[in-house]
Amino acid sequence: MDVLSMPVLLAPPGICHQESNIGAELDLVVLIESCIHCREQRNTARNTFMKPHLWGNFAIRFVFVTGTPADNKFDKDDENLMAMFYEAASYGDMLVANIEDQSFPHVWKQVFTFRWASAFCAQNALIFLFMDHNYSIVPKNLISFLRDCPKNALPDVNVGLYNFENIALASKAEKFDETSPEVMSSISSNSGGYAYLSGIRIVTDAAIVSAFIAPPSMEQANVRILWRMLGVSIKEVNHFVDSVKNYKKY
Repeated sequence: MDVLSMPVLLAPPGICHQESNIGAELDLVVLIESCIHCREQRNTARNTFMKPHLWGNFAIRFVFVTGTPADNKFDKDDENLMAMFYEAASYGDMLVANIEDQSFPHVWKQVFTFRWASAFCAQNALIFLFMDHNYSIVPKNLISFLRDCPKNALPDVNVGLYNFENIALASKAEKFDETSPEVMSSISSNSGGYAYLSGIRIVTDAAIVSAFIAPPSMEQANVRILWRMLGVSIKEVNHFVDSVKNYKKY
């Protein structure tokens, strides 16, 4: 894949369009990694933490990021793609990249998301929440955390789940997963999953640097390499909790 060519196939209306949104400042843009077949997870998010009344006057927008069927697509992929476009038109919250949407690797969607956010949202938001669709949000806690942060510090914020083992965790049962020996141990600590808050300056620098590296197969490893090259790290905070791993503190 040409890492310099990741065109937008479909963008959510009314968000991060510099022509129409100049001066429209958002408190947060949430970019959720999704997939063509993940309609149930998207609807769960829409029916829970995405409800507008939970956010009051906190200006927030949610965007689901996905791609298109792989070249070796199955019979129902065209049908699923049309259903996804219909869903996007109905809800107006989907960003579709013209890249293959497959489980190996997800990293292209991560790189695409950084580039889209830095190119189109720099005039509208100082900070972004990147997360996998398996994660959820407690609106009250997130609002409190961000409002406690000085506004002039938001562009340089980089916080999220802390990985105590300093490796990109992988299931041994997955054929294509990377294991700890395959990930450089000297690179900076990463999110122990796909959930982190990054300011616009961090996101913009990551988007630029991503054009000069060959991403590994895992987005957790990729973001660690980006942070290493930028000289930044994920800060440990108590607001991010991974209940699956059941760590005591983040």
